[in-house]
Amino acid sequence: MKRKVALLLICAVLCLFQIGCGKQSDQTDQTTPESGASEETDEEYVYDYQVSMEPIPKEIADLGGPCQGTIHAFPSKIRIGLTEKRMEEDPELKAEVQKRIPEIEQELAEKIGGKFRVDGVDATDEMYWKIQCTELDTGEQFYVTYDNSAYATRRDEKPYLFGNQVLTSEYYGKKESDKMRETMVKLCSKVYEDGCYNVWCDTGTGVVVSDMRIYIAQFREEEVDRKDEQKKIKTLWEALHAYSDTTEYSIKIIYFPMEYKEVIAQKFASDSFNDWDMVSQGNEATRLLIENNEIKDSFLYESILNGREMESYLYEDKVWSYWVKK
Repeated sequence: MKRKVALLLICAVLCLFQIGCGKQSDQTDQTTPESGASEETDEEYVYDYQVSMEPIPKEIADLGGPCQGTIHAFPSKIRIGLTEKRMEEDPELKAEVQKRIPEIEQELAEKIGGKFRVDGVDATDEMYWKIQCTELDTGEQFYVTYDNSAYATRRDEKPYLFGNQVLTSEYYGKKESDKMRETMVKLCSKVYEDGCYNVWCDTGTGVVVSDMRIYIAQFREEEVDRKDEQKKIKTLWEALHAYSDTTEYSIKIIYFPMEYKEVIAQKFASDSFNDWDMVSQGNEATRLLIENNEIKDSFLYESILNGREMESYLYEDKVWSYWVKK
């Protein structure tokens, strides 16, 4: 009897030991994934409101080159990097991009003539991709828009029936912009000294400049004197209409702190229209940049279609009266 009791006690102890070992093993298995997940969330994120209102992995944001505050010199390169990252995670998008690249190269050759190479795809806007290209005969680099609305709306109840086409107006617009840049910079620099300037011409079919967008960057330590700036823009406006009174003008003026001058100069020297269009994310991004003192002020002046006066569309809640009437 005593021997049986002893054997039962030994079995019980062994069972408890095994149960204890099992619990310890379970805890080890649970802590390993947790530590792994912790490592995955250690990735550093930064902001660039030119690209997105959401944080961006720093290694991708660094593709944007020189940076001051949240403003990178080359946001177009960040967008391409974000697209490549998304392609790694989305096999369907990767297949779509790989399928369309040779089609885009062929369509450019048919519509424009010559040979072209696609160097990068910005699919951050699912419906309208920005395609970075090189014209092989000249080595010239440019962007075009690829209307991919058929793919972007494929799961909608009523998807777009059209799409999958290259819009070549930006190719011709760049050529006209290159021709007009020196003349427009001279006009602007007479009124706005010591700044950065660029111009983009919309040509439609590539024959006539119907719309001209002028970009001006100014650098100040002090606050913007709106009364003085109104006199300046009126002088520039009159000079532009003296040059051509059949062109619809749009003038975007952004005032930066002095320490941003080097980065903005590189941005404006970029050959990419997407890089020096500062407010591609719209009013929300501009207001945020103003609140963070990365922009002191930002104004957009545009012709009214009847051509008889100009309105000032402001990104802040401060409103100037309308002026400059013929």
